[in-house]
Amino acid sequence: MKHAKPSKRALIGRRLLLVALLIGIPVSSGLAHSRAEAGLSMGGEAPVQQAEDPGAPLPRRGLVEHCRVTFGAVGSSHTDGGYPVSGKRADDGDDEIGTYLHHDHMVDTSWAYYTTRDPYVHLDGGWAYGGSTVERLADTIEPSMFHEDSYAVILAGTVDNLPGFLFPPEKSMEHYPRIVENTGVAKENILIVNLPPVRHLEQRVIDYNEALEAYADKEGIRVFDLHSLTSNGYNWRPGYDADGAHFTPEIASVIGQAIADTLSDMSGCVGDTHSQVAQLAGLGPSTSDVTYGLVNGGKVQEFTGGAVYSSTHTAAAPIHGRIRSTWETRGGPEGPFGYPLDAERCFESTCTQYFQGGRIVHETVSGLTVPHPYSSDTIN
Repeated sequence: MKHAKPSKRALIGRRLLLVALLIGIPVSSGLAHSRAEAGLSMGGEAPVQQAEDPGAPLPRRGLVEHCRVTFGAVGSSHTDGGYPVSGKRADDGDDEIGTYLHHDHMVDTSWAYYTTRDPYVHLDGGWAYGGSTVERLADTIEPSMFHEDSYAVILAGTVDNLPGFLFPPEKSMEHYPRIVENTGVAKENILIVNLPPVRHLEQRVIDYNEALEAYADKEGIRVFDLHSLTSNGYNWRPGYDADGAHFTPEIASVIGQAIADTLSDMSGCVGDTHSQVAQLAGLGPSTSDVTYGLVNGGKVQEFTGGAVYSSTHTAAAPIHGRIRSTWETRGGPEGPFGYPLDAERCFESTCTQYFQGGRIVHETVSGLTVPHPYSSDTIN
């Protein structure tokens, strides 16, 4: 088990050459994910970022050092990415059970892999191991795993609700406070993440989350509502789960970026995320300040070529052109599609953009723009 040490931090600092901003999230395995050859999005007029690999890191752009957020994470298979269907697991290389978490050795089935696409957010600390109960995590975590002034993200409890365990929430809550205490991180710097659904055990997860949120509220600890992001209020949103208990890598990307946004917000230094996303999408200069107060904690900023939206549950994403027009006629963020999850993706004559509640497809040859909602329910 590796602990945080100054020498390791210095070494890691030298190795951290590239980090990623909020770009492509391929959501459909059958969709080709290359950008339009000419450097223009075919769903509208604004140019989009070109890259052979939509998930490739981008160079830093004028970072403000005091905005930097270092965090460690605590969890099981959602965090180390090591669930059976994935065939992967984060590995720090020390041949001991569990993994000290650093972005260099994360895998793309973990939400934590995607947090450092935000250039202000740095993963370096904590511990995770698939199959860990809340009690096991509480017994393992210790302050030496976290840097001074670090933040901590805790996603724990799914195993407690699986067959073979099925612990009542109150038993899990006996141990959860020890996780918080053993991080050594100030409570105002801790982010508790509630659980996504587990198929056939949906009500158990809801009951657990209620107990978890009651504990967090009592202790003054912020909660990231992962359940609302991944569920229809009870079960998984269509296409969001890999095996009934874990989210897909595509949704892990959305979660990681949303958690990164939340950590930046907690730090009090959000930076210029909307402007950076707009720059990557080629939306041109801003024509407004950020407008707050949209549904689900949303905010929007307008640019000459489109807009950038984000919310409590979604990372900043650009939208423009025909797809934006179609989305707005169906209620925008208050309609059945909710917020955009990522920039549109164009291949040959087809552009597709994914939203919380579905996708919208624009065909440049026919000029048709067709919405495909997951359901008729409004995103809550």
